[in-house]
Amino acid sequence: MDNYKSEIPGKPEIDLLRLIRTLCSLALISFGMILYEIVLTRIFAVILSYHYVFAILSLAMLGVGMGGLLLQKVRRIWPSLGIYLFTTITALSTGFATALILYLTQTVSASWGVAVIWIVLFLPIIPFLFFGMTIASFFQQAPERSSLLYGFDIAGGALAALVAVPLLNSVPATTATFLVVLVLAAASIILMTSESVRWSTTLLTLSALFLALGGIWLAPQSILPIRNAHNKDINRILYNSSGNGRIVETRWSAFGQTTLVENDQLPDEKMIYVDGAAGTSMFNFKALLNDSTLRSDLTSNFGQFFPFYFLNENEKDSALIIGPGGGRDVLVALFGGVSSITAVEVNPDLVQIVKDYEDFNGGLYTQLPNVEIVIDEGRRFLRNTNLKYDLLMLALPVTKSSRSIDGYALTENYLFTVEAFSDYLNRLTPEGRIIFVTHGNAELYKLLGLTLKAFEGRGISNQQAMNHLYVVSKHNMPALVVKKTPFEGKDMQKRHAALHRLGYDQGDYFVPFQEQATYLLPVPEDSTSTIKWSMFDQKLYDLSEGSMTMEGFAKKSPLNISPVYDDNPFFYNFDKTLPSPFRQLYGLLVFGLGVVVMVVSVKKSPDEVKLGFVKPFARHKKMKWFLLVFLLLGVGFMMLEIA
Repeated sequence: MDNYKSEIPGKPEIDLLRLIRTLCSLALISFGMILYEIVLTRIFAVILSYHYVFAILSLAMLGVGMGGLLLQKVRRIWPSLGIYLFTTITALSTGFATALILYLTQTVSASWGVAVIWIVLFLPIIPFLFFGMTIASFFQQAPERSSLLYGFDIAGGALAALVAVPLLNSVPATTATFLVVLVLAAASIILMTSESVRWSTTLLTLSALFLALGGIWLAPQSILPIRNAHNKDINRILYNSSGNGRIVETRWSAFGQTTLVENDQLPDEKMIYVDGAAGTSMFNFKALLNDSTLRSDLTSNFGQFFPFYFLNENEKDSALIIGPGGGRDVLVALFGGVSSITAVEVNPDLVQIVKDYEDFNGGLYTQLPNVEIVIDEGRRFLRNTNLKYDLLMLALPVTKSSRSIDGYALTENYLFTVEAFSDYLNRLTPEGRIIFVTHGNAELYKLLGLTLKAFEGRGISNQQAMNHLYVVSKHNMPALVVKKTPFEGKDMQKRHAALHRLGYDQGDYFVPFQEQATYLLPVPEDSTSTIKWSMFDQKLYDLSEGSMTMEGFAKKSPLNISPVYDDNPFFYNFDKTLPSPFRQLYGLLVFGLGVVVMVVSVKKSPDEVKLGFVKPFARHKKMKWFLLVFLLLGVGFMMLEIA
C-alpha cells in the first residue's frame, strides 16, 4: 500500500509549501475533470447521435456522486490508501477509458453496434467515479479547511471552462483527452513530492505519465461515427457498396470535427461534414460552367432556384444567405443573376476549407467580387446590420438524406423560431422574399407554422398570410417561398403553369389564387376501389380558404408541428410527447423516486431495517430532511445547467 498518509494541511505543524502543493493539486484535478467532461461531449457528438451526448453530463454526475458515496467503504477496506494514489488511479482510468472508447468505436465491426453504444456510454463512469473519490478525499481529510479547498476546487473547474474553447480550437478533441491525463499525472507528481512513497506507487505515476504522452502522440486526428449510426451522413458515402468514398482532410475546432470527403463517382463534387453529419456540397465551379447536366442539378432540379425564373432585375439586387456551407446556395444565387451576395456561416473551419480549395471551387469565397463571406451567427448578423435584402435564402441543415429527425430533437436552433422569422421579414426590402428549402412535409408544415405566426404578429390572419407564399416540390425537397407583400393572382397563374411544365410538382405543392382540382382515381388491380387525388396539398389549400387555422391543423397532426419560440427553440422535435431517448428513462425515474419515498417514509427502528443504506435514516430522523434538501438542490442544479 501507499506510505502516504493522506494528511492534508489543516494542522498548525504542516508547512505552507505543502498546503500550496495540496491546493494546486486539487485545482488541477478539478480542472481535469471539467475539461474531460467538455472534451468527451465533442467526441461523443461525432461517434454517436446528438441525443446521446446529453448522457455525458448525466453519467459524469452519476460517477462523481458514486465516488463520494463509495469513498467511505473504500477507506474501510484500505485505510492507508492515500490521495496521491487516488489521483494516480484517476489519471490511469481516464486514459484507459478514453483509449477503449476510441478503439471500440473505430475498429469494432458494425454487428457489435448496439453493444458498443452501451459500453462506450457507461465507460466514462469509471474515471468520473475516481474523480469523485479523489476530490471527496481532500475534503474528508481536512474538513476545517473546506472553504479553502472548495475555493480551489471551483477555481480549477472555472479555469477549465475558460480553457476548453481555445484548447479545442488548437488540438483535436482526441488529443485533448490525453492532455487531461497529463494534467492529472502532474497533480499526482506534485502530491508525490510532498511525501515519501513506495517504488511501486511511483511506477504507477510514471505509467500514467507515459500513457498521457503516448496518447498525445498516437491519438487519431480523425474519428468516425460508429458504423451502424445510420443517421450519420458520412457513413453513407464511406461505407457504401462502391467503396469509393474517402476522407481528404479533417479539421477540429470547438464547433466540432469538420471532414472533407470525396468520391470517385462524383468527381466534380466534394462533401463537407460537421461531426459526421449535416453534409454540404462543394462543387467544381468550372465543371458547372462547362457541363449543363451538372448545372441543371442546381437549377432545373432544385426547388431553391424556381423563384429566380420570375424575378425582375430590381428584385435580385442583393441576397443574404444564412448557412451557405460548401457554397451550393451561393451558386444558386449566382446562376440566378443576383448582383450582390452576402453569405453568413457560423463554422470558421467550413469556410476555411472552401477557401483553401479555391482551385476546385473556382474561388467561390475568395475571388468573386460580388460574394462576401461573413463568419458569424445568422440571427446576430441580422440584428447588427441595417442593410435590407431582396432575397433571404436558408436551407434547413439536412442534405442529401432522409436523416432521422430524432438526432436533432434536442438541438437548439435559433434560426427557425417565430422571432427569427420576424427578424427575417424586418430585413427584407418591400419587394423582398425568403426562400426556404426543406426535406419533407414535417419540416415544411412546421416552418409554415412559424411563418403564419410571425404574420399574425403583424396583424395578418392565416388566410391572408397564405397569399404571401407558395410551395413547390422536387425530389421530395419542398421549397417554401414567402414574400413580404402579397402576391398577385396573375403572377401565381404563371408560376402554377411553370411548376407543372418544369417538373416542380413532384410531391405536395401549393399556389394561392388557384382553384383546387380533385379527382377520384381507380386503384391499380382493384377496379372496385378508388383513391382521392388533390392537385394542391389539401391542408395548405384549406388554410388559404380559411376553412382551417394553423392551430387547428397542428392539433390534428400526429406530429408536433406547432410553432417554436426563442425560449423553446427545438424546431426538430416533432414528438408531441417527450423525445424517444427520454421515454427509455421513465423506469429509472420511477425507481429513483421509489427509493426516495421508501427512505423518507421508513418508521422502523434501526435494528428492524434490513437494507444497510436505509439504517442511518432510521437512526437519525433529521437525515430524511437532509435527503430531501439535497435532492431538491440536485434538481435545481440540473434545471439551471440545462437552461
